[in-house]
Amino acid sequence: MSQATAYTVSRSLLAREEFRGACLARDFGEVFRLMRKYDGASQDRICSPVEGLTQSRVSKIMRGEDHISGIDVLERIVDALHIPGDYVGLATREWEPLDDPLTTPVVEAVATAVRPESSSSGPNGTVLPPVRALASVSTIDAVPHESARLSLAVGQDTPPASVRIERPVGLRPHIERAFEEDAVTIDFAGFSGETLAGALSEPLDKVRSGELTPASIRVRVLVPDPGRPWAFPCRIEDLADEPAFRQRASSIVDRSLSGIIDAVSELQDLGAVTEAVAEVRVHGLAPQFKLYVINGRDAFFGFYPVTEHMVKARGTLHAMYDVMGKDSVLFHHSDDGDDTTSAAGQYVAQSRTWFESVWASLARDYTRD
Repeated sequence: MSQATAYTVSRSLLAREEFRGACLARDFGEVFRLMRKYDGASQDRICSPVEGLTQSRVSKIMRGEDHISGIDVLERIVDALHIPGDYVGLATREWEPLDDPLTTPVVEAVATAVRPESSSSGPNGTVLPPVRALASVSTIDAVPHESARLSLAVGQDTPPASVRIERPVGLRPHIERAFEEDAVTIDFAGFSGETLAGALSEPLDKVRSGELTPASIRVRVLVPDPGRPWAFPCRIEDLADEPAFRQRASSIVDRSLSGIIDAVSELQDLGAVTEAVAEVRVHGLAPQFKLYVINGRDAFFGFYPVTEHMVKARGTLHAMYDVMGKDSVLFHHSDDGDDTTSAAGQYVAQSRTWFESVWASLARDYTRD
């Protein structure tokens, strides 16, 4: 389909509260159904403008048999179909007009739900300008991009549209290069593992097709236990644990990590590698950062910012203090083996020590639902 005739979401659909709610929850099954209901968009029209999205996958998503989890796919959808970034908890998109009145009500609705008595006032009683940034709506460990617009929590002053925050590193190229070696080891500690699942998908496909030929692959993942009460993430009003939020997080973790386990195990079953193991353990620690240790030599570390946003769970919106993986800036430390006293070398060594200590003591095996 040519760009001139490609489907984009109508203004009337963007103005509908039910469409905004589905976008805020990142429920793309419902998003696509509403496109069909109100815009008359067929599955072919929905997928055609979106690179890599097929009609069969749109069909599965609408039937609840598949979901959109990767931030790269999410961004391709919103950009191709012209869904404002604020609708799905992303920063303002490059193509968006800065004075679009449709995006402001979405942000204001969240701000009111989170802080109904102060949604129109900023620090020291100052009146907030029109909000152009949104505390994100869904917990997703997103792959950091080389550059992205600065995303602000509700209540901060809005910077000029040209302000950007530079990401120090991109994770995917490093992971793919790791698969060029004979033995691949990846240790990850974080909140849900969605970033890892997305970053592993392409190199695992290349191993399956024979483009990459490691002899062994071992992936280990540490995540918080969704079966235990959490000190954080927590409800905004009383800083208490929210079981409905944990249940929602559990489904995200299960989808992401089950996919990793199955994809890695399949490689050994197919004979593509001599040995392939993916292990997941859970612990009772609050998620404050994400850490990748790749092939024992490269460490990537980033803090999780604490963010206010609305999360839909069991059909109800919850105001939460949550972690936002997509806003984590990853810093890269590499041990080249030449100088064990270097700061980078010591950082990698201590990262490995921390991971091994939690893995062997506080963590227990993860049981899939």
